[in-house]
Amino acid sequence: MVRTTLNYPSLPAELWGQILSYMDDFSLWVPCRQVSRMLRTEAEYAFARTRLPQLEIEWACTVKFWDRHVRRKYMYYGNLDNTGTEFLGLDASGTRECFHVPISYRVTDMSDEQIPLVPNHDELKERVMKALRNAEVNFASGLRSDAPAEMISTLSPFSNNNLMPGLDHGVNECSFDWKAFLNGFYADYAHVGKMTQPLAPFQAVLQRINAAERVFTLASNWIPDYGRLEDSLFKRAYMTRLERAAKVARSAAGVSARALPEVNEWVVYLRRRRYHSLQLCLMRKDKQIGST
Repeated sequence: MVRTTLNYPSLPAELWGQILSYMDDFSLWVPCRQVSRMLRTEAEYAFARTRLPQLEIEWACTVKFWDRHVRRKYMYYGNLDNTGTEFLGLDASGTRECFHVPISYRVTDMSDEQIPLVPNHDELKERVMKALRNAEVNFASGLRSDAPAEMISTLSPFSNNNLMPGLDHGVNECSFDWKAFLNGFYADYAHVGKMTQPLAPFQAVLQRINAAERVFTLASNWIPDYGRLEDSLFKRAYMTRLERAAKVARSAAGVSARALPEVNEWVVYLRRRRYHSLQLCLMRKDKQIGST
């Protein structure tokens, strides 16, 4: 990643990196980048170097379609292999994050003639990418032509299911615009913070996380319903995101009523993922302290 040269206080880059290393992920990416062009540049560099490699992505997308011939009928399946996901780093321009994400293929012969057929990998890959790019629009509109495409990202202690802008897939490799992705990743949290404390939205987000840390530090077991009072706030943030996606796609219908039950399920699921991730983070800290 290339940093542009700007006029700012003459501190070595190593010192700026050390200063920013004491900031939590949310503060580093959201409020810090809004202070000045200089801090934006240094914050993005520090985030890409130390925080981005910790991003965990889970994929779920299976597409299927018929291929009809004169006497033969096939069902094609393309599936993202979640077990092979691996962070590869940034591309040469520093604008795209790259992951190793293989796609597996399978063909089922639905006719009486069980003749082997090589699947059309290019068409399957394009259908998988299309399903992932349009996941929010299809979800909002209630479309279910394929198995629903899902992407869940975790950067402890935050978790979200937002899309990855500019998503593209090469040979067993996936890349996307990581800066635009992180803006969307933290947007729901910032939205909730603005609803609860309009004058100090970022502080509200951190207070929520700090309160959860205190609770889980004292708790000996997992608390499955912790944070359920937040669900209505995160639902509003999620609905705002889906409505925005529908608007961009010029869908006059907005969010379909068919999607509402699943919206509730996603809100609960992401809340549990969020606090489970936080608990794992606290456990790792305890182990590190215990080993010193």
